[in-house]
Formats: sequence, C-alpha cells, structure tokens
Amino acid sequence: MRNNNSRMFREMGPDTGWDSIGVPQDALKMSRFLSALDDTGQLAKTILYNLNPADNEMMITMAGNFNDGTTPVKVQYGAGGGFLIRKQVWRNISKTSLRLVF
Repeated sequence: MRNNNSRMFREMGPDTGWDSIGVPQDALKMSRFLSALDDTGQLAKTILYNLNPADNEMMITMAGNFNDGTTPVKVQYGAGGGFLIRKQVWRNISKTSLRLVF
C-alpha cells in the first residue's frame, strides 16, 4: 500500500515513504483510520498491537507511516495494555525462582 499518510502525501508528494505491507483489506482500514486522525490533528501517542503474528510486518510498517518527527515515537508497535505486568505480579514473580527475560 502506497502513500498511507494523507497529510504527509500533501506536504511531500507521492512516493516519499509512508508505505505499508499487509493484507489490503485490514491494512487499508487501519491506514484510513490513522490518516483521518492525523489529518485532523487528533492522532495521539498510539501503540499498535495485534493477536495474529501474520500481521506483525503490516503493523510495524503502518506505525512508521505516522511518525513525522513532531512527537518522539508517536505511533509504535508493541504489546497492548493486557500484556503489561502489574506491580503485584512482579512482587509474586520475584518470590519465585522464575526469571523473565525481555
């Protein structure tokens, strides 16, 4: 998919980056949504994540389409809130011999 970020397309012209790979139906919907938010100045710092590993590359390249240098790592690929480990869980883990490596 070419030229996903409408605002950057207008500012820089065609084929200057802002491209993604992925299943066109899913990627197109995400591209249009993020571009609409970006176009109206409503795109906040965002973490994109997925449950299907087949979408990893699409999500990663899509995140890059909306990092324009105005905010460090404005859109990034990573784990969703459900994957964050709370303080109490860390305390429980530290009491066991289990070691987590990230």
